[in-house]
Amino acid sequence: MHSEASPVWIGHLTDGRSAQAIEVDISLMRDGVRIARRHSDAAAGMWLYEGLSANVPLTSSSREVVLATRAMPGATLRVADASFVAALIKQAPHLGVTAVRLEGLKPGATVGAIVLAMAGAIYAFNLSPSKGIASLMPERARQTLGESVLKSMPIRTQCDAEPGKQALAALVRRLAPDDTGASQRVIVLDWNVVNAFAVPGGRVVLTRAIIQRAASADEVAGVVAHELGHGSELHPEAGLVRSVGFWALIQMVFTGTPGAIGNAGQMLAQLAYSRTSEREADDFALDMLKKAGISPKPFAALFRRLDGNRGPSSGDSGRFSTRDLFSTHPASPERIAKIEGQPAYPVTPALTDAQWQNLRQICGADFVIPPPPSTTTPEGSQPAPKPPNFDAQIATMTDRIAARPDDAFHWRSRGMVYAGNNMLKEAIADLDRAIELAPKNAAYRNDRGNLHFRQRTYASAEADYSESIKLNPQAPLPYAARGVVHRMEKRYDAAMADFAAALAITPTYEYAILNRGLVYRDKEQWREAVADFTTVIDRNGKHPSAYGFRGQVLEKLGERDKAIADYRKALATQGTTNAAFARARLVALGETP
Repeated sequence: MHSEASPVWIGHLTDGRSAQAIEVDISLMRDGVRIARRHSDAAAGMWLYEGLSANVPLTSSSREVVLATRAMPGATLRVADASFVAALIKQAPHLGVTAVRLEGLKPGATVGAIVLAMAGAIYAFNLSPSKGIASLMPERARQTLGESVLKSMPIRTQCDAEPGKQALAALVRRLAPDDTGASQRVIVLDWNVVNAFAVPGGRVVLTRAIIQRAASADEVAGVVAHELGHGSELHPEAGLVRSVGFWALIQMVFTGTPGAIGNAGQMLAQLAYSRTSEREADDFALDMLKKAGISPKPFAALFRRLDGNRGPSSGDSGRFSTRDLFSTHPASPERIAKIEGQPAYPVTPALTDAQWQNLRQICGADFVIPPPPSTTTPEGSQPAPKPPNFDAQIATMTDRIAARPDDAFHWRSRGMVYAGNNMLKEAIADLDRAIELAPKNAAYRNDRGNLHFRQRTYASAEADYSESIKLNPQAPLPYAARGVVHRMEKRYDAAMADFAAALAITPTYEYAILNRGLVYRDKEQWREAVADFTTVIDRNGKHPSAYGFRGQVLEKLGERDKAIADYRKALATQGTTNAAFARARLVALGETP
């Protein structure tokens, strides 16, 4: 008889209805497996030995097991501990390989033979259960499993803007030139979660948010290559075996019924791989990037940036809001250093600038409107007249700087000319000098923050906006601009607080109202988003972004005719980005632009 001093193991329990895996304490008692939620006062439960089944027949060398019980259909208990498996076999010998029973699975003689062949091969070659089953599944079975997983995704809207699809296909062909079907297996979902994951059957899912968070096509290339690596190593198949159990997968693959994997898409979206699996995917990706002539360093830079921006997002109501690419694919400092330390080789950008912009808009343009430049100038200064062309502007500003090198206004003026021609490095250098000369000028801080924002170096932008607020707390612009940074980083509560501060100063400030609407949209608070976009439209009937945004939300609400009307109004405003987005959505809705 077991006492309270029985060994305690850690396991992960799923209820078969949601993707959440609860960490639990496991003990082997006389009649069954005692399960108690860790760090909780909730009463313990018991799974009787006589009702248990295992994902595969167990052996003395088995290192992990996924258990199910007749008392809780669909629930699974995963324990990755060889000592637990050894102790369990003694208490429940019917789970051992010599007593394997198949009464619970009867789709036919063929299935039985396949199951026995899998179990025998795993036993004979001493494979890990999950990887062994995955490697023995027929290709068609893996494809079927992948299709079922995609159907179970909580977000199923696939991004289909044609220029973006062509850019993504070009990127995948660059990575896998010998795999003619690879470009068809990489898709983008219109999902506001920063993530990417592999799906059984060699498929890869990217989210809209991960593409928008990336600073370059090279970063996306690293993500895609990494996920293709997971697929090549059969990690998603093995992960599902561990999560839902062998019997549930066999039931789905061979009988066509989903069984316990109705939430498989959610599981894979949240699946965190082991360090070994991540290293295997990294090695695959590094080899693929090298053969494609794409630098691996941006991939490491993406992880560093995401790591630096991690933190709670309590204001995010989106599903899986606290799980991003970094939490589901943990990148240790050693992994990042390995990627950054790869020997140099000839590289070219993964995509052209035009292709990269098309890829960023594969789900339709998510209009990230940078804050307007400050119009504040030092007292007594006059804005310089605009010469007819860029060279003349720069020459004029340079002459003025030479004549008055200590005048911060001239440095700022030349910086804004550079910024107008998208020469952001040169523009920031000039604003740096302007701020050195006039450190108390709030407008200059705001202008430099805008430049950092355009570079998507959000931490630097936030620092400048915060300093601008300290210097001039009555200006609404830096509050709203900092709120946009918070929105881009998914810190929605902080964003809403900044928009509220801006509107407390200027209640009619359209920039704050519009971006508050985008927070509502990101949080899927559709009606609140429509209200804000409508407010902007009512005050500025020709605002192209507001029409595009409202049309997008109305489409989400199923109000097709109203969405089409807004897209047509966005087209009529002549806004280039909005026109491209509105035209793409009209075509997708079967309308003639």
